[in-house]
Amino acid sequence: DAARFDVVIDRHATPDLVAAVQSAAPDGVDILFDNVGNAMIDRMIPLLRNRGRIVVSGQVADYSTAPGARDGLHNTDRFITHRLRMEGLVVFDDIRAFPQAQATMTDWIAEGDLVLKEERFKGLEAMPEAFCELFGSTARFGRRIADL
Repeated sequence: DAARFDVVIDRHATPDLVAAVQSAAPDGVDILFDNVGNAMIDRMIPLLRNRGRIVVSGQVADYSTAPGARDGLHNTDRFITHRLRMEGLVVFDDIRAFPQAQATMTDWIAEGDLVLKEERFKGLEAMPEAFCELFGSTARFGRRIADL
């Protein structure tokens, strides 16, 4: 509720992710923002509309897999037939805009338009748990802060 999404699909709890996305977006998807990895991207490519875009911000499912053992992309014909684009996103590309973004987001928080969700951990000894849970199937929503 706090995030105000129209639809939320938990990829871990959904037996047929493709069917769930098709049900939520019967006319197709314009943008796929992915931080899961190649297997997820490949499953979603057929659901993208003409001129759809894929933004890759991470590959959490592949971080512990050797590069040669990672899943590849197989639905690449759709890049031609649907004129798809795929591009990586690195937060540092827009570092000059960070102060303005920070000020704008501070205003949104104060106005209640942006709701923070955070989980706090006590002490240095809690940091490994806080970090490792980012990549587990039980990861929680929100940012993690360690109070030292």
